[in-house]
Amino acid sequence: MRENRRRGERRERIVNAAIKLFADADYAQVSMDDIASAAGVAKGTLYNYFRSKEELYVEVIRYRFESLVELLGRAFDARNQPWTDLRSFVLHYEAFMHKHPHFFKLLRRARTEPGFADEFSGLERKVVELLASVLKRGMRAGEFRNGSAEFYARLILGMVEREVDYRLGKRNRARKTDDIVNFIRMGLCRDGVDVERKDA
Repeated sequence: MRENRRRGERRERIVNAAIKLFADADYAQVSMDDIASAAGVAKGTLYNYFRSKEELYVEVIRYRFESLVELLGRAFDARNQPWTDLRSFVLHYEAFMHKHPHFFKLLRRARTEPGFADEFSGLERKVVELLASVLKRGMRAGEFRNGSAEFYARLILGMVEREVDYRLGKRNRARKTDDIVNFIRMGLCRDGVDVERKDA
């Protein structure tokens, strides 16, 4: 039991070190030696967890992404309160990216990294589908304007990511998540529907 915990902690240390290094440099510039040194483990130890640098690169992003999907899945439920669920989803997505800035930076890099973009599109699709399911419920309930839920989901996620990117570049800049949520409400919610009162 103790050995399993120590192994899990060591893996977490390797993942965190790798995320930071891959976020700060191109994939080709990061070596397994660099990762081992940053994680405080022997190079051979890395190969007990990951067979290659490529596998490690893919796994560190998948590992964080799965944490994100799990968090977002818990951020809303089928309580038939689409606006509350949408607001919760946006707040959790923004908070996760802000809490893990190296993952956020790495994710943006991986989307254009040759040979890896396709690998991660399936993971990103899960996030889009989760948000689209909330939007579809709002459309069925007559609260949200009809349209492509997937398209709206991508727009919303892109808007949140752009704000996170901007804020991370301006270290002392105040968070504007509530402004984004209000902007989404103005554009998405049907005229005359008081979603705040309805979801209360």
